[in-house]
Amino acid sequence: MAARDDQDISYGTGTTNMTPQSDPELKVFSSDELIANCGKEDLAHIGAIQPFACLFEADPISQTIRACSANTQGFFSKEPSAIIGQDIAELLGAENTRRYLSIGGGKTEVTLTFPNAIQLASGSHHLALTRSSKSIIIEVETAKQTEHTSVERQRVINRPLTGVASSSVTAVVEDFASRFEEIAPFSRILIYQFLDDWSGKVICERGNAFEHSMLGLHFPASDIPPQARKIYESSASRLIADTETANVSIVGHLSNQDIDLTAVRSRACSPVHLMYLENMGARAAFSCSIMFKGQLWGLITCHNRTPLQLDLQVRLDCERLTRGLAVELMRIHAERKMQMIENFRSGARALMERLPANIEQPRDFENCSLGLMQLLDADGVAITKGDKVYTFGIVPPITEIQVIAEIVASKSTNRFFKIDNLSSIYPGAATYAKDVAGLMAMSTSNLSKTKDQDVIFYWFRREHTSQVNWAGGPGKGQSIFYLSDGSPVLNPRSSFDTWVEERRNTCRPWTSEQIFKANLWAHNYSKKHNPI
Repeated sequence: MAARDDQDISYGTGTTNMTPQSDPELKVFSSDELIANCGKEDLAHIGAIQPFACLFEADPISQTIRACSANTQGFFSKEPSAIIGQDIAELLGAENTRRYLSIGGGKTEVTLTFPNAIQLASGSHHLALTRSSKSIIIEVETAKQTEHTSVERQRVINRPLTGVASSSVTAVVEDFASRFEEIAPFSRILIYQFLDDWSGKVICERGNAFEHSMLGLHFPASDIPPQARKIYESSASRLIADTETANVSIVGHLSNQDIDLTAVRSRACSPVHLMYLENMGARAAFSCSIMFKGQLWGLITCHNRTPLQLDLQVRLDCERLTRGLAVELMRIHAERKMQMIENFRSGARALMERLPANIEQPRDFENCSLGLMQLLDADGVAITKGDKVYTFGIVPPITEIQVIAEIVASKSTNRFFKIDNLSSIYPGAATYAKDVAGLMAMSTSNLSKTKDQDVIFYWFRREHTSQVNWAGGPGKGQSIFYLSDGSPVLNPRSSFDTWVEERRNTCRPWTSEQIFKANLWAHNYSKKHNPI
């Protein structure tokens, strides 16, 4: 997912020789059903927190506490029954309540943190506040000793990149992973990048305290289901201090399901994910979300072999460091985009000059067909206008192009479409996949609403067999695990050994640069031949 903003829609990841192992338990449910159930787990209303924090929820108008975690005795020397029904001011003090609840500029929706905000009998504590029109949620967390001072951590965060370290995504990612390693004392630090289909790949690894290296390994999209990705998008970081400690339930006048814990830092973890971490050998985990133009680009994921409660101030500094990485990624992306524009101008200008003043039919592109192929490193090109088709290079039969055009129109919602494995959406394409495995389509208007005067460009690529290294094979150690609501899901894999998938019927992936060039070509063509 290196530059998802350049891509509007994509489908398919290639065919594979995956064959799930037989398991008597799995015969009752299909794998698709079990994976889909993972995606239905309501993580935001999980009804519990981790024991390193204490939580209470209050009415936003009256500020009366309606619910709290069951471990209040250890923090406030009061049982939940003595806290529920109180005002927040009775618990935190009038001055603290006025100070912290008034911050936020009067906004109804706000999430704030206050390091070392209150002193309790057990010492200094951090506060985290989540406020909405329906609820006030306050977390209290014991301040922990840190390995480095705040000043030392700021020096690491603000350290300028060297010329070499700033030159590429790989170099920048390596540099920031090493900074993370300096301020977050975990056994292993991974940088995980999401791909187009929301599967992911480990692109950087620091630390070697675990049996298997994860560097270069792919993980399926189902490992981080949609509702988990949504929470990652809205939460800057996530700490799991100890996979083996029992969660703390939330009790009170509200049902557990009524309390939205999306923004709660101490929110309890899915039992499926806890098992996943345990199978990996991790006793504690911490992750920060790498956001790119409002979308989830990837994660910085940390694992530890022993329990580790990372202090809130260190976690906040890790979040700042992650935002710094995102800024550098955007800088590189912007520089590459400018370079792509310059390269396109020099390469496409000659193609534009070869076009006749009036384009009446696809054959009018004959003089620049080879250049169009070379523009996107394609093996063939087809150009359509209404029911007229012109082809050059290695392409499907014209009758097949017409079928493909209908499928593309049904799959696209704009003027762009790409796919690396055409047979995944059109099985008939498998008969000629060695010659034509994938395509990119670009129209001068919306692909799903083309008119007779609209020109559509199709670039085709031949099959390119490849191998993908996955973390664990399919069906390996899989069995059924039941959630608290009785829904059956696949037990997380117990093996992370490298499993090699051979992909066929798939072309070389279309790069973000090629997608950008296709967009520029269509834009410049429309500008030249359809002036306003």
